[in-house]
Amino acid sequence: MDKKPENLADILEALPKGTPFFVPIELLGLWFPPGVVGGALDPKSQKSAEEYGAHFNCLFAYVADEPHGCFTKQISN
Repeated sequence: MDKKPENLADILEALPKGTPFFVPIELLGLWFPPGVVGGALDPKSQKSAEEYGAHFNCLFAYVADEPHGCFTKQISN
């Protein structure tokens, strides 16, 4: 996670509720090692992205056949 730009935290913090923020898997692979393996985001990388997003009340979703992952700010009741 050392390689994430500092402004990623700013983006996730400012993300309006319910708005998706799509990130190409190539960037996710750099920001959340071990990265992309066989054209898909490694499960450890996915878990790291999920944990990172949770710090900003964001859900992280990734589907193996998609070229991106998505952070979405949760809508609280």
